[in-house]
Amino acid sequence: MEKVFEAKDPNNTYVTLYDSTWNNHILPSHSMMKDHLEDIKDAIENPDYIYESNKSNPPLDYRVVYIKGTKVGTYFDDSRKWFTKVVSSNGGNHGEVVTAFPAPNIMQGTNGEEPIYEASNDD
Repeated sequence: MEKVFEAKDPNNTYVTLYDSTWNNHILPSHSMMKDHLEDIKDAIENPDYIYESNKSNPPLDYRVVYIKGTKVGTYFDDSRKWFTKVVSSNGGNHGEVVTAFPAPNIMQGTNGEEPIYEASNDD
């Protein structure tokens, strides 16, 4: 499978977006993401939050949601959008992007519990 990119998250998990997922799911289902490939990668490398996904089914299909606030999104009318990426992992330090979409709020797609990761505001 051809890689679109590989990124490393703050928890040292390597996340791959494959060409087949990009072209066969994300672009047809979430076409507003077509100009935001770098934003997707940035949200994995520098997320504001990482939560467990509400679609997670450990241990075979553990999923997390990477969330990054952005002002470049154009899908929703509010001034702050959240790019959300759902990543599937079978554990260990590798994962695969399953989908990416803009969300109207931080918690969309999460299990609603405490974040696995929260960016520090010390910068």
